[in-house]
Amino acid sequence: MPNPKPRYRFFHTARKHQIAASHARHVLNHPVAIVAVPPKQDDHSELWMFLGDDDRGFALEVGAIPLDDSGPTKWLVIHVQRLRKKYQADYEYGKEMQKKLTNAAHDSAAPDLDADDEGRPHADTT
Repeated sequence: MPNPKPRYRFFHTARKHQIAASHARHVLNHPVAIVAVPPKQDDHSELWMFLGDDDRGFALEVGAIPLDDSGPTKWLVIHVQRLRKKYQADYEYGKEMQKKLTNAAHDSAAPDLDADDEGRPHADTT
C-alpha cells in the first residue's frame, strides 16, 4: 500500500512573516534538510523544521508539528520565514548532499561497457 500524501494545515502564526502558503508547501514537499527541534521546557510538542528553497528560489525554514500518531501524514504548520543563521549549516549540508546524490545519479547512467560504439551488444564469443 503506497504512503498517503502528506496534508498540511496552516496555523495563523505561520503567516507572521507574510510568506504565502504555496511557497511553504514547496519547501515541505521538496526539503533539502529536516531538523528535529528540541522541545522547550514546558512544551511537549514534536516540532520539525523543514529547510529548503521555495518555488522562487528563496531559502525558507518551515516549522510543522505532526498531528497523526500513526505516521507523519497530517501536519500543522506553525512557522514560516526566511532561513536564519541557526539553520544555515543544516541547509548547506542538505544542499551539498542533494548535489552529491544528483551527481551520483548522473554518473550511474554510464555507457554500457558490453556494447559496441553504436550501443549494440557484443556478440557472445564463449
